[in-house]
Amino acid sequence: MLDCNSSVTSADTRLKLEVDENNDTVDSTMFRQLIDSLRYMCQTRPDISYAVGYASRFMSKPLKPHLLAAKRILR
Repeated sequence: MLDCNSSVTSADTRLKLEVDENNDTVDSTMFRQLIDSLRYMCQTRPDISYAVGYASRFMSKPLKPHLLAAKRILR
């Protein structure tokens, strides 16, 4: 994510993440590590806590849209 564009908001306000079987799955270990790092960052950045909590609901079976939402929080 070195060459990514930064975003002003941590999450899209109209974002609807769902458990859809048609999307590709991602590595759950990597997704959990990403979410855990974001949870740690919530201590110093409380403005991202809602978006991190919303993305962490899908830790059991993460899909590509869930990973993209977590990456947007990083930006």
